[in-house]
Amino acid sequence: MTKVSILQGVYGKTYEGDGTSKIIAGNAGLKIGDSGFINVSAEWFEQGQTSRGATRASAISLATTNPGVASSIPNFSRGLPAQIWGTSPSDGYKLFLNASFDVGSGSQIYVTGNLSHSETNQSFNYRLPISQTGLEINNGSGTPATASPGRNGSFAPIFITPCPAGNATCPAGGFVNTASTAFPLNNGATFLFSSIYPGGFTPRFIGEVDQAYGTAGFKGEADSGFTYDLSATFGRNSLDLSMTDSLSASFGPQSQTSFEFGKLIQSEQILNADFTYPVEAGFASPITFSGGAEYRKERYEKTVGDLQSYAAGPFASQTIYNQIEPGVYAPAGITATQSPAASGYGGVSPNFAGVSTQSSYGFYVGAETDITDPLTVGVAGRWEHYDTFGSVVVGKANALYRVSDAFSLRATVGNGFHAPSPGQNNTQVVTTNFLGGNQVQTGTYPTTSAIAQFYGAGSLAPERSTNFGAGIVLKPVDGLSLTVDAYIIDIKNRIGISQNYTVTAENIAQLPTLATVGLGGVVNYFTNGFDVSSKGIEAVANYRTEAMGGPLNLTLAYSYNNLKPKNIKLTTTGTQLVSLQQQYNIRNLAPQHRLNASANWRIGDFSTNLRANYFGKWSNALEYNLVAPVAGATTAPPSQIFGAKTLVDFDISYTFAEHFTLTLGANNLFDAYPDKIKASRVNPIYALSGALNDGQIYPRSGGPFGINGGFYYVRVAIDY
Repeated sequence: MTKVSILQGVYGKTYEGDGTSKIIAGNAGLKIGDSGFINVSAEWFEQGQTSRGATRASAISLATTNPGVASSIPNFSRGLPAQIWGTSPSDGYKLFLNASFDVGSGSQIYVTGNLSHSETNQSFNYRLPISQTGLEINNGSGTPATASPGRNGSFAPIFITPCPAGNATCPAGGFVNTASTAFPLNNGATFLFSSIYPGGFTPRFIGEVDQAYGTAGFKGEADSGFTYDLSATFGRNSLDLSMTDSLSASFGPQSQTSFEFGKLIQSEQILNADFTYPVEAGFASPITFSGGAEYRKERYEKTVGDLQSYAAGPFASQTIYNQIEPGVYAPAGITATQSPAASGYGGVSPNFAGVSTQSSYGFYVGAETDITDPLTVGVAGRWEHYDTFGSVVVGKANALYRVSDAFSLRATVGNGFHAPSPGQNNTQVVTTNFLGGNQVQTGTYPTTSAIAQFYGAGSLAPERSTNFGAGIVLKPVDGLSLTVDAYIIDIKNRIGISQNYTVTAENIAQLPTLATVGLGGVVNYFTNGFDVSSKGIEAVANYRTEAMGGPLNLTLAYSYNNLKPKNIKLTTTGTQLVSLQQQYNIRNLAPQHRLNASANWRIGDFSTNLRANYFGKWSNALEYNLVAPVAGATTAPPSQIFGAKTLVDFDISYTFAEHFTLTLGANNLFDAYPDKIKASRVNPIYALSGALNDGQIYPRSGGPFGINGGFYYVRVAIDY
C-alpha cells in the first residue's frame, strides 16, 4: 500500500491592492496493492472584491448638496463607489473523488464524484433618492452640455391614507391626497423610502451554487480485444438567489429589505453503454468497430420566491382624491404607481414555478482502421430521439494520411445538433440592466408564456450544424512540431436571446401582466433567431530543446475566427428576432485574432514560465455605440472599437528539501487594461466622476480579459 499527498496554498492580490485571493488545496492518493487506487482532492477559496469604476456623479452631487445624507450613501464610509464595477467577492469549496478497483481478469469498477459550493455577493445598481440637476457632461460633440439624473422611482411619495370607509365620493381602493394650499382639508399622509435609505441604496445580489456529480461504472477488456464500459451518471446544479439592501416599492412601509427569489435546479441522469471490437480484414491494422447507447433525462425546477419578491403590493397603482368639502372628495387626476417585485430582480412566482423535464435516448456505431500504414480512416453515426422535438441522425468521417515521418494531412467532415435545454425553454427572469448607463427593467420569459408570445415568440427548435476541417502536421526536425487546421462550421437555428422589445403603455393595456416589467422596460426570450457561419484557422507550433543545461519548451498558438450571422429569422408578428446591434456583436464582440506564446524552462531546482497572450480588437454595439440606433436603419450604429492588447504572465519556482516548492508570479505583469469608454451622445462622461452615469470607466465586461489589471501571487506546495 502506497500513498501520495500534495498540499498547496496560494495568496495574491491585484496591483491596486484589492481582490485578495486565497486558495488552499490538497490531493491525496492511496494505491491499494496492485488492484486499485483511491484519489481525493479538495480545495477552499476566497476571492475579494475589486473596484474599477468611479462613484457616480449623481452620488457625488448628492453628498455635496445634501451633506446630511452623505454617510448613508452606499459604500461611502468604505471609500468605494456607490455602485461597484469589478470582481464580486466570493468563497467556496470543491471536493473530488476518483477510485478504481480490479474485480477480475481485465475488469474493473470505477467511481468519480464531485461536490462543490460557492457563494458570490454582487453589487447591483445604485438607486438615487433625490434628482440632481445641471451636472456637466462631455457627450463627444465638443459643445458644453449638462445632464440631470432623476431620482429612482422607488423614492416617489407613497400615499398611505385610504379613503374613508363608506364614502361614495372617495371609493374603496382610493387614497387621500396630502394637504396643500389649494386643498387645505386634505388629511392624507405619505411614506417615503428615504426614511429607510436617505442616501439611496445599492442592492446586493447573492447567488449560492451547489453542484454534485457522480459516475459509477464497470469496464474491461476480453482476450479477444472486445472492450466494454457500462456507467451511470447523476448530476445536479442548484442556484439559490437572494438579495439584501433593497425594497419592494409597491408594498410601501410593509416592504422587506431582503428577499429570497427561489431556486433554479438543473439535474441529469445518464446511462451509458460503450463497446469496441477489433476485426482483422487484411488492412494494415484491424478495423475497430465501436457502438453504444445512451439514455438521458434532464430535469429543470424553479421554486417559488418570497411573495414581495415577485408580487404587486397594495400601493402598485393608487387613485388619489382631494377633499373639497368636509367629507366630500373629488378625483385629483393623479394615479401614483410603484413597480411590483423587489427592486433589482423579480423572484419566481407560482405562475412560473414548477418542474420541466426532457428525456432522450440514442445509439451510435463507428469504425476506424489503418487501411495502409500511411492512411487512417474512420466513420461514425448516431441516431437520437428527444421526447420534446423528435429524432435526429448525425455522423462524421475523418482521415489521416502520413505522407512521410515529417508531413501528414488530415481532414474531417460531419454534422451535429444541439437540443434546447429545459432551462432555456423555461427561463423567467426580471432584473435591472443598464443601457447607455441608464437603468432599464428587463424581463426574460419562456417562449410558451403569454408575454413572450405577445412579442412574437415561437417554439424553440434544436440547432443543427455541418462542419468541415482540414489540416497539416509537420515535424521537420527533432523537437519541432507544427499543426495548422482550417475549419468551416455552419449552424442553423442558433439558440440565443432575442432583441429587446420596449414595453409601451398600449402594450400594458393590451396585456396587463406586462406591468411586472413596467412602462419603458424591455422584454426578451430565448429563440432560434439566426443561422451563423464560422470560419477559422488554428495553428500550433511546439519546440523542445536544451538551454544552458536545462530543458526548454517553446509554444506558439494562433487562432483566427470569423463569425457571420445570416438568414435572420422573423417573429410570428413579422419583425426580426435579433436586432442589428446583436448581429454586429456576433461578428465583433469576440476578437477575431488570438495569439499565445509561452516558454517553460527548468534548470536544477529552478523553473520558470513566461506567457504572452494577444487579444485582437473588439466592439459591443449593444452598450458602447457612439450614436443612438435609428428606426428603419439597415446597419447597426457606429460603435467604439476597443483596441488590441497583449497580457504577459510570469512565474518562477524553486524546489528545496525535495518536497517543498515556492512560486512567485504575476498575471498581467505589465498591468494592461482595456481602453476607457469614449464620450458620446449615447454614453456621456460626467465631469464630476470621469465616468458614465452608472460609474463605468472601462467596459464592464472587460472584453476578453477583464478590468482588474495586474495580479501578483505566491504559492507554496508540499509534495510527499
